[in-house]
Amino acid sequence: MARRLTPEQRNELDALCEKHRVMLRFFNEVEPSPTWSQFLEAVEQLAEAGDLRSARDLDQEFTEMHRLASRATQERLSALLLDQLGIDTREIFAKERARLSALLKRGRIRTRAEYDRIMDRLNDVEASSLTDVEREIANRMIVGYEERSIRRPAR
Repeated sequence: MARRLTPEQRNELDALCEKHRVMLRFFNEVEPSPTWSQFLEAVEQLAEAGDLRSARDLDQEFTEMHRLASRATQERLSALLLDQLGIDTREIFAKERARLSALLKRGRIRTRAEYDRIMDRLNDVEASSLTDVEREIANRMIVGYEERSIRRPAR
């Protein structure tokens, strides 16, 4: 049964799912794999279920995949998204960088999503945009979050 969404939420979900479809077709063209069709099935299921939260989570994953792609692949996908959907990925990457900067400035990881965001960036050996100082702050934040997670009982 589909979740009840406001018209604005439905529009956001539809736009995210269309973006994901375009990206998945592109990824399958660049590197054919049955995984892409499995992702596409998941996108269709969450669209049908009205699962905006999962679509947003998936969008974070796809944005990270886009960011980690080779420069040529990034440029081709960015051009495709701009041409087909009017999405300027420079804005998306700038917002993601701003979120990461704010998180590093705060100096404390509060959620698993923030933990994952920092871990993804720390593990990005090829194209890390972290300075040495930011990397040190991120490492301390990771240790602090992991220590708190160990002491906290699982929910």
